[in-house]
Amino acid sequence: MHFLYTIDRNKFRAPAQQPLQLKDFSIGILIGAGAFATVKRAVHKESQFTVALKQYDKRHLSKDNNAQESLHKEILILSQVDHPNVMGLFEVIDTRMNVNLVMEMCNGKSLYHYIKKKDSMRLPEDECRIIFRQIVSGIAYLHENNIVHRDLKLDNILVDPQDGHRVKIIDFGFSIKSAADQKLSLFCGTPHYMDPDISKKKDYNGHAADVWAMGVILFILVTGKLPFFGDFEQDLFRKIQGAKYVFPTSQQLKDQQNAMGSQRNIRSEEVVVSPECKNVIRKIFQAESSMRVTAKDLLEDPWVKGVSAYSALSTTVQGGQGISDVSIASNL
Repeated sequence: MHFLYTIDRNKFRAPAQQPLQLKDFSIGILIGAGAFATVKRAVHKESQFTVALKQYDKRHLSKDNNAQESLHKEILILSQVDHPNVMGLFEVIDTRMNVNLVMEMCNGKSLYHYIKKKDSMRLPEDECRIIFRQIVSGIAYLHENNIVHRDLKLDNILVDPQDGHRVKIIDFGFSIKSAADQKLSLFCGTPHYMDPDISKKKDYNGHAADVWAMGVILFILVTGKLPFFGDFEQDLFRKIQGAKYVFPTSQQLKDQQNAMGSQRNIRSEEVVVSPECKNVIRKIFQAESSMRVTAKDLLEDPWVKGVSAYSALSTTVQGGQGISDVSIASNL
């Protein structure tokens, strides 16, 4: 099992220098752990540049071909990309015991854990836009380079509220190179985020499937609830295939929270979703993938860009400047 990749990002070493070695780093505390890897904070001794060192144990990898393939895919994909909203990979260091990924250090938490801490299990719409726009930007970049993620979900989005809600897309184990008109056949992903074609276990468009998953993420962010759910998997898939969703009322959310034993207070105004945001969700949740909006087109959507009919009217009547997402973010 050999990993012979070298990724030069010019972040903390000159291109002419030799590939990095573990001895070039001061390895610090454990910040994460999974079935096959641990993640530690590390500092490059010469530059004092902080990175995340993801270490895969070869003994465990050797027993699982799927894990090996997933790691190879992640390395190959991340070695080809460079975008502010995609987790950066600087280099791969292959040692006798471990495969060591020298990665960008992110101080945030998963979007799942971020909204879980909120009283209403959702975010204000302006905050949703700040986060969603970055997700769209990252995915549009990947799609432009014929890369599909195939496992977009709250858990695979990192957000750092201390850094202007900076977003990073992570976990590329299911990612693959795929053109916009190419059909894929591997059934993968997380059920609640699957698009209608994947739920039918038929060939699907990876670009359109990523966009659908982004719609699920946005719906959860603005409502605190999944757009499609069922008592069992086939019930869930039937609802996904029908692309029928309903924006929850405040009473429905209260009932849901009470059923979960939550004492959180949900106010009626907390579930209001603007017409512009609903329109974005409508354009995404098209059962026919060819009718679904693309990530590139989403970047030009008025709500995603932060330009609404209401803000434009306010600017015209009052002659003042609209409130930018930057100013909103600073007050969150």
